[in-house]
Order: sequence, then C-alpha cells, then structure tokens
Amino acid sequence: ASEPEIAAEWIRRNLVASRPHPEAAAVAATLSREQREEILREIASEPSDVRIISSLIARDPDLFDAALVNPHLDPHVLFALAGEVDDSWADLVVRGLAAGRGAAKIAAFSGPRSHFYGGSEAAYWQGLDAQYAKFEGHADAGVREVVRIARGRLTNAIQEGFKVDKELEVHGLHV
Repeated sequence: ASEPEIAAEWIRRNLVASRPHPEAAAVAATLSREQREEILREIASEPSDVRIISSLIARDPDLFDAALVNPHLDPHVLFALAGEVDDSWADLVVRGLAAGRGAAKIAAFSGPRSHFYGGSEAAYWQGLDAQYAKFEGHADAGVREVVRIARGRLTNAIQEGFKVDKELEVHGLHV
C-alpha cells in the first residue's frame, strides 16, 4: 500500500479509537480531497475526536455538505465552523442553515474553540467581535442572525475580559 493509503487507513482507525492519536487531526489534513471525502462518506458511528472531522472537512463547502447529511456526524460536523470568522465560515453557515441546523446551534459552534492569547483578555474578545461585525451586513439573513447571536454572547465575554485585565493590573501583571 502507498503512504497516502496507509495514512487514510490510520485515520479511519483513529476515528473510532477510544483514544485517538493526538496528531490524527494534523494527519487528516494532509490527505487528498478524494480520500477525505471517502472517509467522511464511510463514517458509520460517532467519531471519537471531532478535530479529525474538522480536518477532514477543512472548510471545503462540498465536503461540509456531504458531512451534514451523515447522521453519525451530527452535531460534530458543526465543529468545521470553528476558527476564523471569514468568508469560508459564512459560506458554511449558509449551508448549515439550509441543511436545517438552527442559527443558535451554528453560533455556538462558531469562532475559536480555545484562546491562548498573550495579551489583554478583553482585547482578544473584542478582536473576535470585530471578525463577526464584518458580517453584520451579509446578504444572507441567516448569517446575519448567527452573527447577532454570536455577538450577543461576546458582550459578556468582553465585560468579563475587562474584569480579568483589571485584576491582573491590580496584581502588577500588565497585559
């Protein structure tokens, strides 16, 4: 078997492993589009690591559509919305809404999953809010609704961020 075939088989095993290899998502991202599509079609049970699913989709609109119809990938397929809020995100939002996923659910899965940020906590959340703000005038009403919900959640995060920043400042830790 060739290296790409071995890698694809390894990903298939990691999708159902009780303890997937920590590098499985990174390896999944190296597979060809055809391999990723085939693996997404074949998934017949709940995946063990949603990061692998996100890497297989890689914000490819057609792969996202294919994953949306696989009942074993619901709601895991929506993790493909994690990360930057950009044009590819908006395209997936439109497709997710068309497939019957609600705006609140899509908003919950959108944006970064974690933030290792070395600066101000408030500035981090404000930066994410600015990413969403760029889509307030989007042509699709569903995207605008997801943005409204996501920005509403961020209001609290920004306020909490200012509190964290102030607490750090009180203790002499400047951000």
